[in-house]
Amino acid sequence: MIILFLFFAFIFFCFGSVFGSFAYSFTLRNLNNISIIKPLSFCFKCKKRILPLDNIPIISYCILKGQCRFCKKKISTQHIVIEIIYAIFYCYSFIRYGLSTKTIEIIIFFSILIPIFFIDLKTLFIPINLLLLLLYQGVFFAWIENYNTNYNHFLKNESILFFILEHKFCSRIIGSFLSFLLLTSINISFTWLLQKIKKSTKNKYVMGTADPILFSGIISFLGFNKISLVLLLSSIQGLLFGIIYLKIKYNNQLKILIPFGPFLSLASFEIILFT
Repeated sequence: MIILFLFFAFIFFCFGSVFGSFAYSFTLRNLNNISIIKPLSFCFKCKKRILPLDNIPIISYCILKGQCRFCKKKISTQHIVIEIIYAIFYCYSFIRYGLSTKTIEIIIFFSILIPIFFIDLKTLFIPINLLLLLLYQGVFFAWIENYNTNYNHFLKNESILFFILEHKFCSRIIGSFLSFLLLTSINISFTWLLQKIKKSTKNKYVMGTADPILFSGIISFLGFNKISLVLLLSSIQGLLFGIIYLKIKYNNQLKILIPFGPFLSLASFEIILFT
C-alpha cells in the first residue's frame, strides 16, 4: 500500500514538473506575443529548436547546467523554479486529498493562477482567456460538488445566510458574483475619492479592471466565506510590498504602478495551503 502511494505521489510530481514547464513556456510566449502552438520549443537567445532530450523538466536543466546546448547562453532560473513549484504542489495536492475530484480541482486552479501571477506582475495585464478559464473551472467543479450535497438539513433551516454559507454550490456561485460587485465598487469608490482629492479629471482606476474578474474566479473556487479573508490578506501584503518597494527602489516617490492581481493569487495560495 505504501509503495502504491509513493508511486502515485511520484507520478503527480512528474506531471507537475511537465505542466510547470508548459506554464513557464506559456507565460514567456504570452509576454513576447508568440503563439503557444507554433513554433515548437526554441531558445529565446539563439532561436534554435530545443531537442526533445533537452526538454525533459528539471532533469534537462540540471544536465545542461542551466545553459542552451547550442549558444551556451544561460537559461533563466525561473524555468526550473516554476517546474519544481508545480511538481511539489501537484504532489502535495495528492498527498492531502488523494485520488479525488478535489485534487484535480486544486491542480487546475493552481495551474491557471501561476501564469496569471507572473503575467500580471510583469505587464499589469491579465489575458481574458485565463480569467474565463478560471471562472469556468470554478463553476464546473461547483456543479460537480453539488451532486455530493445533502439537501435535507438545508430545507429544514430557514436562514438564507446559513444556506449560502453551508451549501457549497450556492456559496461558490453567489460568492463569485458578490466578490465581483464588491471589488468593482471598491475600485470605483477609491478612484472617485482619489480624483476628488487630487482634483483630477483623468479616468484612471486605482486597480486594474480585470482584478474584480480575477477575484470572482478565485471565490468561485474558495467559496463565499473566504471573500473577506482573501481581500484582507491580499490588501495587507500588497500594501506592505508597495511601501517597502517604493522605499528601497524609488525613495518613497510614487513612480510605478503595482498590480493587485498577484496579491489576490498569493492570498488564495496561502488559504489553500494553511486552511
